[in-house]
Amino acid sequence: MWPTDENREAWEQRYRHREERGHSLPEAVRERLPKLEGKHVLHLLCGAGDASAELVELGALVTGVDPSAEKLAAARERAPDAAFFQAELDELPLQLRRNRFAVVYAGTGTLAAAPDLGPFVATVAAALRKNGRVVLHDWHPVILCIDPVDLRWRESYFAEGVRRVGEIVVAFASTLQLVEVAELPPAEDGGMRLDPRVPTNLLLVAAKP
Repeated sequence: MWPTDENREAWEQRYRHREERGHSLPEAVRERLPKLEGKHVLHLLCGAGDASAELVELGALVTGVDPSAEKLAAARERAPDAAFFQAELDELPLQLRRNRFAVVYAGTGTLAAAPDLGPFVATVAAALRKNGRVVLHDWHPVILCIDPVDLRWRESYFAEGVRRVGEIVVAFASTLQLVEVAELPPAEDGGMRLDPRVPTNLLLVAAKP
């Protein structure tokens, strides 16, 4: 379920309708962000720039990163006051890995786009300044095992290749200091038919000591 070319293509086919509407900043993320006025924020997997634009509106100095040149072109139009770079998430340009960001926000699809959690978390840590925070808000691994149409299990949560919550938490805790880990139900305005009994999003907050 993770980022081979085949899986990434399947991911885009399944969730393209959500991406076309754009990813706004989730309320759960807004509630956990510090005051951003004048602070440098790195937005990973920024896509078409909807959430980046909202971060700018909150007063942040935003730098967005995405592997897609097409999405970055849209992001530059959506958020002209932000800076954008094309790069894989675990291969950020050197100038973004100099301990200068107060916040790293990693949104929907980040974990699927990170081929190896170890290098990805190390990159995030290198981008953060002392006491800076990473806020990850992504699909919960369980929801990735369930078909979004008929809500039946597509594969076992314990199947080989499925990243489980424990693996994700350990990867971040090995480098950063965990602040919060939350398993969230579907958002009321999520736009998808999802069972409210199933965890939909994983939210993780960690700080750089």
